Amino acid sequence: MAMHQVIVSYKGASIVLIFLVALYILLLIGAYPHPSLRQNNAVMGVVGLAALSTAGTVRFLQKQPIRNEKHLLYHTEGVEAYEGVIIAHRLHGEYVQLTLALSRIQHKEDWYDMVGKVRVWVAADSYDYRYGDVLRITGGLQRIRGPRNPYAFDMQRFAAQQGVYHQAFIATTGQILCCGYAPRSRIIAIAYRMRSFLADRLSAQLHDPIVRSITLALVLGIRDDIGKELTDAFSAAGILHILAVSGLHVGMLYAILLFLLHLLGAVGYRRRWLQGGGSDHLFMGLCFDHSFVSIGGACGDDDIVIYASKACR
Repeated sequence: MAMHQVIVSYKGASIVLIFLVALYILLLIGAYPHPSLRQNNAVMGVVGLAALSTAGTVRFLQKQPIRNEKHLLYHTEGVEAYEGVIIAHRLHGEYVQLTLALSRIQHKEDWYDMVGKVRVWVAADSYDYRYGDVLRITGGLQRIRGPRNPYAFDMQRFAAQQGVYHQAFIATTGQILCCGYAPRSRIIAIAYRMRSFLADRLSAQLHDPIVRSITLALVLGIRDDIGKELTDAFSAAGILHILAVSGLHVGMLYAILLFLLHLLGAVGYRRRWLQGGGSDHLFMGLCFDHSFVSIGGACGDDDIVIYASKACR
């Protein structure tokens, strides 16, 4: 996609989003000039889902590297070192996969501000970092390669959907220097600490390793202990998707949303928004599958949404 096309698409999607949000607000407060549409839950559902899908599209276009000349995609050659903050980490066998949000790179002994994400592989036995740690890593970067065999899994495309185009394999811990702690989101940092605390409490009570690994995956989303045999068993049973997004997670989000609406005093609107009639539920169910990736993009949890959408196919 050319830069001009991305910019035009981004501006167009932004205009559509503003219009949809304004229309939804008018419908919500009953200021729309047509009385027949004021109390129509189906119309509000269509406009609301369209707004969420458009928000996901805007966020996706906003993240495109072609819109930023300082993106790492254009400055890969000659990288001697780079600095970034940990925004995600996951255990993969004997290695830990880190995702860094870059802040700057070193090129010919000079440092330059840079944006982009990098996937870094570190040996699990030497990993001692957390979300929000700022790391300075010595060494170069390489582009993530596409599949070498026909119909093989395209890791390059999968990573690009998450905004990651480069990776590095760290041979020794001497290449990494922790420069501080600066989480991009305090809320996410607190969530990670709470999850770690709950994981320790659950692990202390669950002694069976299989039960513990499944419980941590379903309740807290920690899939580090899910081995290949267990994954194959879930896949054979056709329930692999519950390790990513299950009915438990959807129910928890639904309960949280109802609780927030209750705190806001939106008792009158709550029934119109979420409960509605049978036809509204059918319509929302049909639209949810198509809006899932866009809504997830608007919320920012790309990795889980992409994984779940692939697993459910």
